[in-house]
Amino acid sequence: MGKGRNGEGLAICGAACICCCFVGIGLALLGLGIAKIVMGAIHLHDCPLQDKVPIWLIVSGVAPIFFGGSARKEEEDGEARSVWVYPTYGTVNKDDFVPCIGNVTTGCSQDCHKPTLTFAFAMANF
Repeated sequence: MGKGRNGEGLAICGAACICCCFVGIGLALLGLGIAKIVMGAIHLHDCPLQDKVPIWLIVSGVAPIFFGGSARKEEEDGEARSVWVYPTYGTVNKDDFVPCIGNVTTGCSQDCHKPTLTFAFAMANF
């Protein structure tokens, strides 16, 4: 028979698989952070209804990249996202919401770039 113990190759393969999963998850989270930064920066001035939503996207994308996603950051971040993102998302998605665009100036509300707001809402729930 061959040299080595039974199952040694399987253990090495399993360890390599776990390593690849961790690297893949790390790269996906890095990409998500970069997507938040880009989306917030591009649409920084496109949400007059709540101008802090794009800022929250930028900060929530930068903080884990530079600070490793510390637990303290998550506690503070949780309050900001719930105060800024949820009410804004609810307001914009109401059936009777009328954005102030064009000649509409009465009975309307400031709008927010919907893809940015939807992305922020999804990231707040992630």
